[in-house]
Amino acid sequence: VGKRVVGDINLCCWDAASCGTCAVGGARARNHCPKRTVLGILNKDGTYCERLTLPVVNLHAVPDGVSTENAAFAEPLAAAFRIAEQRVVSPKDRVAIIGDGKLGLLIAEVLGRHAASLGEGTPRPVLFGRHAAK
Repeated sequence: VGKRVVGDINLCCWDAASCGTCAVGGARARNHCPKRTVLGILNKDGTYCERLTLPVVNLHAVPDGVSTENAAFAEPLAAAFRIAEQRVVSPKDRVAIIGDGKLGLLIAEVLGRHAASLGEGTPRPVLFGRHAAK
């Protein structure tokens, strides 16, 4: 109480007795539970509702050195990192990101840095959008 937090939007059922995915636990349960809800997307009212709830396990304290404006990017940045983490894109794949909104820019930044870390010859992602300045 009284702390700034950001929340993980994926909520698994945590019913280890009847859910094989949740019985395994960890990140797999959070993202792959067949009974999961997703804040503002799937069977869980989002931030446009008057009040919302999340389990304590889904909350992460925002360090004092991080502004509220930057903390607001925690969830979309985590989504961008999840793409690299899941390895759905191989190092030699050419990637096109359609849309230069906040999430598209974050994905381009994360995948671009990931490609750079893999060395010479790894294709960089290409961002397509409506705003030439981006």
